Amino acid sequence: TTEPYGKNGTTMSAAQVIKAAADLYRINPQVILVFLEKEQGLVTRTDCPDWRYNSAIGFGCPDNGSCSRATANFTAQIDYGVYHLRGYFDDTLTYVPYGVGSQTVLYNPDTRCSSSTVNIQNRATASLYSYTPYQPNAATLNWKLGSGPAVSSAYPSCGAFGNINFFIYFTNWFYTTYTDAY
Repeated sequence: TTEPYGKNGTTMSAAQVIKAAADLYRINPQVILVFLEKEQGLVTRTDCPDWRYNSAIGFGCPDNGSCSRATANFTAQIDYGVYHLRGYFDDTLTYVPYGVGSQTVLYNPDTRCSSSTVNIQNRATASLYSYTPYQPNAATLNWKLGSGPAVSSAYPSCGAFGNINFFIYFTNWFYTTYTDAY
């Protein structure tokens, strides 16, 4: 796909848009690629209708509502989304949901699904949780990590896959996201 991004209406390929945003906002382009996959499967899918590009990394697309028309194109998705990831990382936006330390994080936008405390250990993880503000519950973790079904007896639809998908894709495609400190 090509999108207007540069000055004077020039067009850029998707790769050029990703590279430009990565450089401008000082975000690893691997992070952007993983966001494209975890949100819409745009890295590995071959059947990508326009709506997938229009919500490429989920910016302005709340889990419990419709996507904003203002960000409904690939370039806007990359630009606004990566801008916000950087702002969450730097804590420079008006509202930054999560910081480093113990944070209460919901399992799902449905508040009946409850929450628990997450010990966010660095600003990159805080930025990820600020952008994708839900954690996987035990059933989701068991299913994604291959040790059981993704069904919670208390409330079956409480799983949130965004952050565990980020972890799995990033780790499988690039490298581990943590090191052994011992």
